[in-house]
Amino acid sequence: MSERRRFNRSERVALYLAADGRCSECGTELEAAWHADHVTPFARSRRTDVADGQALCPPCNLAKGARMPERQPLRWQLSVQADYLGKLQKDYLLVAVPGAGKTFWTMHTARELIRVGRIGHIAIVAPTTAASPHGAPPTPANAPEPCKSTSPRRSVTSRTPCSR
Repeated sequence: MSERRRFNRSERVALYLAADGRCSECGTELEAAWHADHVTPFARSRRTDVADGQALCPPCNLAKGARMPERQPLRWQLSVQADYLGKLQKDYLLVAVPGAGKTFWTMHTARELIRVGRIGHIAIVAPTTAASPHGAPPTPANAPEPCKSTSPRRSVTSRTPCSR
């Protein structure tokens, strides 16, 4: 991986072999003047990496330009989405390994729910360990002592440290 724009000879061979000698977009057999293309346009990433490359015929590459193709859901994501949308229960547990595409599934499903008018907005909560003392997740040993609100209107318990 580097900031050079062109794929070198061995990277071009790898792209050609990975595509089985066919255009990754339309499937036509690649001719001598085929293009080694950046899936993420070089104008955006400023890097050339064979893992982000594909073999395209000139018409497909010229039509693509510097656009990013819209990512499509994987088969399992479509299946789980259909299951979820069919049930629409309050709680739904999705178990998948790290990097499997849970976040993409969630956003794709939320977009579908917005499209059909079932929801109007989404809220994203991203917990971090930086919010914990010393970067460690709260445990009974290092969790802050809860504070009770003394407001006459309501009683609130907070997990923020008390300043007494």
